[in-house]
Amino acid sequence: MSEKKNGNLIGIIIGAVVCVAIVAVSVLAIGKMDTPIAIVNGKQTTETTTQATEDDLVFEEDDFNEDELFVEEEIIIEEEELLFEEEDTYDVGNLDFDVPETTTKKPTTTKPSTTKPTTKPNQGGNDEPTSEKQPGMFGYEFDQLDPDKPHFFTSNDAWQRNFGFCKMYDDLAPLIAFYYDTERIFFEYGDYDWMVQLWKGQYGFIFIGSEIGIYHKDKDRTEEFYDCVDDTNRLDMKMTLYSYGADGKEQVLFDRPEGKYWWITGFVPGKLDKFADRSELKVVAKITFFDEEMTNAFLEGFKSTGFVEESEWTEPELQPNKKYTRKKFYSVSGNTVSLTWQ
Repeated sequence: MSEKKNGNLIGIIIGAVVCVAIVAVSVLAIGKMDTPIAIVNGKQTTETTTQATEDDLVFEEDDFNEDELFVEEEIIIEEEELLFEEEDTYDVGNLDFDVPETTTKKPTTTKPSTTKPTTKPNQGGNDEPTSEKQPGMFGYEFDQLDPDKPHFFTSNDAWQRNFGFCKMYDDLAPLIAFYYDTERIFFEYGDYDWMVQLWKGQYGFIFIGSEIGIYHKDKDRTEEFYDCVDDTNRLDMKMTLYSYGADGKEQVLFDRPEGKYWWITGFVPGKLDKFADRSELKVVAKITFFDEEMTNAFLEGFKSTGFVEESEWTEPELQPNKKYTRKKFYSVSGNTVSLTWQ
C-alpha cells in the first residue's frame, strides 16, 4: 500500500514539473515576439519578426524615394530660377516691365594710372583723328589717307606710353642710330611740372621724321623723370614735316591732322644728306593749351629755348658747312601757339 502511494506522489511531481516547463517555454516565446498580439476577425494573431523586418524595409524605401523627390523638386526650382534670370522682359497682364540682368561677373582689377589729372580741365579740341590705316605693330601704324604722302605714326596707346620720358632716353638714342635735334620746354601749371618736347631728324638708317610729346610730373618729384599725360590732359595739336632736297626746293613729307594727342609723330622712309645736319627738315605745328594761364606759362619756357615771335624774326646768315638756315619762331592766337622749327 505504501509503495503505491509513493509511486503516485512521484507521478504527480513529474507532471507538475512538465507543466511548469511548458508554461516557461510559452512565456519565453511570447517575450521574443516583436509585436504584441492583435485581434483580427475575432482571432488572436501575432506579427512575426520577419514580417516586421519587411515592413521596415518598405518604410525605408518610401523614405528614400521621398528624399529623391525633394532633391528633384529643388533642381526643378533652381532651373526655373535660372530661366527667370535669363528673361529680360515679362508681360504681366497689360504691363511690361524690364527685369535687370542678374548675371554677375568677376570684377577686374586694373593698375592705376601713374599720372594724375590736372586741376585744369581739358577745354578744347577734337578727339584723336581717324584715318585709313593698317593695324599697328610695335606701337606704330601706317597712314595711307593721302596716297601721295603715306607715313608711319605712333598709336594713341602705344607701349612707349608706359615708360614716360627723361633726358637719358635722348642720350642713348645714337646707340640705335637715332640722330635728331630736340627742344625741351619746361613750365609749371596747375598741380604739375610740365614738359613739351620736340624732335626731328634721322630715325635709324631708313626713316626720317618728327615728334611732339606732352609730359608732366608731380611737383614734389625731384628727379627729372616725366610721365606721359593721360587722355584727360592731351592737347590739341597738328604737325606738318617739310624737307628740302638737293635742289633746295621745299616738299611736304606728311601732315598729321588736328586732334587730341599726348604724342604726335610721323615717319617716312628716307635719309638725310648728313646725319649731323637736321636743318634739312622743317616742322610747322600748332598746339592749343587749356587756357590763358597755361599758354603764358608755356611761352615763358618756350622763349628760353631761343624761339622768338614771328614778327621779331630775322633770317640768320647761313652758317659754314650748313646747307640751310635755322628757323625758330612762333605766333599766338588765343590759346593756340603756332611754331616753325628748322
